[in-house]
This record gives sequence, C-alpha cells and structure tokens, in this order.
Amino acid sequence: MQRGKKGAIELSITTIVVVVIGITILTLGLKWVTNTMSGISEQTEDLQRVTEGQIMEIFGNSDKSISTVSKKYTVEQGKTLDNLEVYLRNNIHPGAPYSLQYTLNILSNPASINSADVLSNVDWVKSPIEMTSGESYSDTVLINTQNLPLGVYKFEAVLSCSPNCNPVDPRHQFILTVI
Repeated sequence: MQRGKKGAIELSITTIVVVVIGITILTLGLKWVTNTMSGISEQTEDLQRVTEGQIMEIFGNSDKSISTVSKKYTVEQGKTLDNLEVYLRNNIHPGAPYSLQYTLNILSNPASINSADVLSNVDWVKSPIEMTSGESYSDTVLINTQNLPLGVYKFEAVLSCSPNCNPVDPRHQFILTVI
C-alpha cells in the first residue's frame, strides 16, 4: 500500500512539473510572437508615413493631380528605365471615390521611329485605379530601350477621371534621353 502511494505522488509531481514547463514555454512563445508582430506593424506604419511624405514632397503646395520625381531621365540604349515613378493624387472634391486612369502620349521622338512603336516599349498600369479624395498612388513606368534609337523623347502623362469629374492640372510632361 505504501508503495502505491509513493508512485502516485511521483506521478503527480512529474505531471505538475510538465504542466508548469509547458505553460512557461507557451507564455514565452506567445510573448515572442506578440513582440514580432507589433514590430512588423510599426515598420509598416513607418513605411507608409515615409511614402506619403515623399508624395507630398513631390506635389508640394501645387494642385497637380499627376507628377513624376524628375522631369528628365537618361538611360543607355538596350537597358530598361525602371526608376520612373508616376504619382497620382485625387484632389477632387467632394470626397467620393473616383476612378482615375492615366495614359502616356508621345509629344516628340526621333524621326527614325513612330510614336506607336515608342509606346509599344513602354509599360504602365493601364487599368483604372479607385481612389477617394486626398488619396495618392504611385506607379513604376518601365521603358525598354532595346528597340529605341538614340535621341530625345518627350512624353506627356494625361490623367482622366470618372464618373463625371475633372482632375486639377491633369497633365505632366517629362523627357527621356536614350544615349
């Protein structure tokens, strides 16, 4: 009888130790996951603030609805220009959501190539973008210069809006030089 009680006490103590160790590991694991996730949330918020700050810096105090960081870009022939960011801003009031879309037009290009062939080497978001008033959006335009002759190309980005809205200052020009 004495022996059965001793085994039961040892089993109870072992069970208690295992449960305490399990709870400790679970608590430490939950704390680690919480700290990791809160750090990711803070980094995401910081990145969003920086992006919004850059967009505000680009537009400044202007009423422009569309802009780029620079008005002049240079790329070597055969390379792809991949640092051309087009920024859109919905500054239409009232604050209803609108569908904004921009197109790129060629204003001038070397005589040895036509405008349609130039545009066939340019890639941008061509579908409408839903934006509420005050919201901003950026798109990276890619220009493959492999089939483009050396020279200066003048582009115009034109912003359109629907339904029944007119963006403020909806045109922006920039120059690409292929060297």
